Amino acid sequence: MKNQLRVFVFCIIAMLQAGCVSSTQFETASNTYIKEKKQCEQALNRQIKANQIEKQFLTEKIIKLEQALQQKENIISINETVIRLFDDSKRTLQNAIQDQLTKQKLDTPD
Repeated sequence: MKNQLRVFVFCIIAMLQAGCVSSTQFETASNTYIKEKKQCEQALNRQIKANQIEKQFLTEKIIKLEQALQQKENIISINETVIRLFDDSKRTLQNAIQDQLTKQKLDTPD
């Protein structure tokens, strides 16, 4: 029983010592952590800046595309108006020709 108690106490002491680190080891680990954290923050900030630049570029591109689309829609609208005017002119000319033909048929004796 005493041997088991000694082994148990020895194991606890060994675990406590293994879990403890010296102050220099702690400082080294802490400095490494701080350095890595700073590098990660810098990399993240670079990525954020790159994303902002890309966002600005894409926003400008979208604006240009929207303007081009608006111009094309305006052209289409004008073309549709011209086509309607041509159709109206065509109907007017057809009616005038039809009226002339009808008048000629009425004017010509058989």
